[in-house]
Amino acid sequence: MKTEVWNFLDLMYDDDTWPNTDLATTVDSVWNDAASALDDLVSAHIDLTYAEDDIDLAREIADEAEMHPTVGSMLAAPEIMVELVEDGLLLMAKRDFESLLDYFDSACLSERESLAKIILMHGFEGHDSHAGRSLLAAVQPPPKGWISPTLKSYAVQAFGKLDPPNAGMIEFARRTASNRSNNQSLRSLAIEALMDMGPIAKSAIPTLQRIHNDDPEVGLKPFAWAALKSVRADSREHPCGGTVAEHMRSLYRAENDKR
Repeated sequence: MKTEVWNFLDLMYDDDTWPNTDLATTVDSVWNDAASALDDLVSAHIDLTYAEDDIDLAREIADEAEMHPTVGSMLAAPEIMVELVEDGLLLMAKRDFESLLDYFDSACLSERESLAKIILMHGFEGHDSHAGRSLLAAVQPPPKGWISPTLKSYAVQAFGKLDPPNAGMIEFARRTASNRSNNQSLRSLAIEALMDMGPIAKSAIPTLQRIHNDDPEVGLKPFAWAALKSVRADSREHPCGGTVAEHMRSLYRAENDKR
C-alpha cells in the first residue's frame, strides 16, 4: 500500500487520540489534494479487502506494517484497518459525492466493488439520479455474462434505498431474486430491495409469489411473503407511520426472535 495510506493509518490509530482522532485533519495532513486521497484510499480498501482471502497479499501487508509500529498492532484486528480506510472514503464522499461518482463511472471492477460499498454507506440524497444510473450501468451483463456478486449485492441494496427506483432497477432486483443460481444471501437482498421499493415494484409480484410458493430455498419464503405485503400495499407509507417495508421488517424480526 502507498506510504500515504500507512501514514494515515498511523495517525488515525495513534494511542493518544484513538478513537477520537479528527478524520478531516488527518486526511488533510497526509494528502495535498482530494483526487490523490481518493485514489490511494480506494487502492488500500481493495488490498485490505482482498487480503482476507489472499494469503500472499496478507503477508505482504503484514511485512509493510512492521515498519509502522502503531499500525502493526492493528494486524490482530484487521477489520479496524478496513473501517478506517472506509472512514476516509466516506469523508471524500461527504466532501464531494459527485466526484466520487465520476470516479466510479470510469473505475475498474475491483474499484467499483469498493466504491459501491461507500456509495451505499454514504446514502443518496441529492444524488439519486447519478448514483442510480452509475450502479445500474455497472451491473449490466458484459459480453461474457458475468457480474461480480459483490457488486450485485451493493447495487441491489442501493436500488431499494433510491426513491423512486426506475424500471431498470426494479427489473434488476426482480431478476436477481428470481435467479436460483444466485446464492441465498444475494437473493434475499434483492427480495428485501423489492420490499423497500413498495407498490412501484408491482411487476415483481409473480416472481415473489413463485418464491413464496415453491422455491427450494425455504429460507427465502418469509422474505418473499413480507415483500408481497409491501409491494401489494396501496401506498409505500404505512398508516401508523414509516413505510410498509419497515413495518414488515419489524414483524419478520419479531417472529424470528420468538423461534
